[in-house]
Amino acid sequence: MKIFNQPWLCLLLLLLGLVFGLLFSGFDGLYGQDAYEYYRCSCELWNENAPDCHFPPMYPLYSWIFSVIFGNTSALQMVSLFAFIGVMWFLNEIIRLIYGQKQIIILYVLLFGGMSAYFFRGAILGMSDMLTTFFMIGGLYGLLRVYVNRLSLKTYGGLLVFSVFFLTQAVFTRYASIPLVLYYLGIGAFLVFRKISLQKAAILIVSALVIVGGIAWVQKGFVTGGLTHIHVKGWHLSHFFESVFHTPDGNLRFRFNNFFFGLFTQIHPGFGLLGVLFVVLLRRDSFTKVLLFLVWIPLGIYVVFLMGIPFQNIRFYILSFPLCVIIFFPPFMRLFGFLEKYQLESIFLTTVFFMQIILCVFALRSIIGLNRNETQMATFVQNRQFHLPIFTLGMEGKLYTTHYAAPVTSLFYKKITHYPDSFLLLVQPKVLETQWKSQNPNVNFQHIMRHYSADTVITFGEGWKLFKITRAKSSPI
Repeated sequence: MKIFNQPWLCLLLLLLGLVFGLLFSGFDGLYGQDAYEYYRCSCELWNENAPDCHFPPMYPLYSWIFSVIFGNTSALQMVSLFAFIGVMWFLNEIIRLIYGQKQIIILYVLLFGGMSAYFFRGAILGMSDMLTTFFMIGGLYGLLRVYVNRLSLKTYGGLLVFSVFFLTQAVFTRYASIPLVLYYLGIGAFLVFRKISLQKAAILIVSALVIVGGIAWVQKGFVTGGLTHIHVKGWHLSHFFESVFHTPDGNLRFRFNNFFFGLFTQIHPGFGLLGVLFVVLLRRDSFTKVLLFLVWIPLGIYVVFLMGIPFQNIRFYILSFPLCVIIFFPPFMRLFGFLEKYQLESIFLTTVFFMQIILCVFALRSIIGLNRNETQMATFVQNRQFHLPIFTLGMEGKLYTTHYAAPVTSLFYKKITHYPDSFLLLVQPKVLETQWKSQNPNVNFQHIMRHYSADTVITFGEGWKLFKITRAKSSPI
C-alpha cells in the first residue's frame, strides 16, 4: 500500500483521528490521584504560582504549555497523545536504522506497538508515562544514529547533545526512568570518550559534574524526592518473590510475585499480542551487538529494578515496551514471510487488527468507567450544594477540578483529631478496612464512625459511599 511509503502521513492521520475522537468522546484522561495531581500542578502554573508538586516538573510544565491551545482539562491528555505519536515515529526510525529500509516497518510499529492495548491506553491518559517514554526513546534514537553510523564526534556531536537533552527531560518527567537514563548516559559518555584525548575527557567530566551539581542544588526538592521515593527507598532483592507489601501506600496484595509479574508482563496479550510466539521465534538477528548494548541490557536493568520495588503497576512497563517492539521485529518478519508463502498475510494482519481493537476496548472500559464514576460523584456533590467541608480519600483531585466550594481534606496525611460539627465523608469503606488497615485513612474513618452520627446519603459504583456526618450527643470531642 502506497500510504506505508510515507510513515509521517500514517502518523499524521492517526494523530488527527485520535485528537478528534477524544475531543468528541468526552473522556478527559483524568482518573485516580496521580492524574489529578498533575492537573493541579499544571493549573498552578497557569495561575502563575510556583506549584508545590509531588511529582517531577516537566509533565505539568508541558501540559501548561499545551493548555494554551486545548484548555486546562484536555492539556494533560493531549501531551500524552502527541508524545505517543512521537514514540511511533522514533520507533519507525530506530527499526529502520537497525534492520534496514522495509516498507512494512510502519505497519508493524502501528499494529504491534501503537495498537497494543496497555500502551495505547497510556496515550490517552493524563499521566506522565507516555511523555517519559517519548524522551527516553528519543534519547535512544540519537545514540543509535551515532553508534550505528560510526561517524565522527564532530559530525554527530549535535545528536549526542540531542540525546542528553532528551534523557535529562525523561528524568525530570518521571523518577522511574532513572535506571534507563543512567545506562544510556553511560553509553553516550563512552561514545564521546573513545573519540577524544584524556585531557579533553577530564575537562568534560569536570564540566558535567559542575552542571549536574548546579542543577541538583537548584532542584534540591526534586533530587530529594527521587532519592526518598518509597519505590527507591523500599527496593530490595527479597521483593522479587513477594506479592504482599506493607507500604505508606497501604497494605498491597497482588496475584503474582514481582519476578513473575516483571518477567511476563511485556509478553502479556495486553502489551504484546503475539509476545509468546515472538519469543519462540527469536534468533541470532535479535541478539546483535547493537541490540545487546542498546536494547537488551537496558531492558534487563529496568525490569530488575521494577522487580525489586514494593509495588506492581502495568503502567510502569509502558516505558520499556518500545524496547520489546524493537526486539520483536525479526520474529515478526519471520512469521510474516512464512504466511506470505501461503498468501495468508492479509488475513493475518486483518485478524491482528481486530483482536487489538477488542483488547483496547477491554483495557479502556475499566478506566473510562472509573472516570465516569468519579465525575458522577463530584457532580452529585456539587449540584446538591451541601456547602459542607468534605473529608475523603481518593477524590481530593477530582473535587479540586470541579472547584468544590467548601474545604476538601484528605484522610491520608495525618490522624485527624478535630472535625467540624457537620461535614461530608466520601470514601470506600471496604477499601479502607483492607488496604488501609492500621494506617491513617482507616484510623480516621473508624474514629468518625465511633464518635459521630453518620447518615448514608447515596452509594455510588466501586463501593463509594457519601455520608453526612453530624456530631453525636455522646461525642467526647
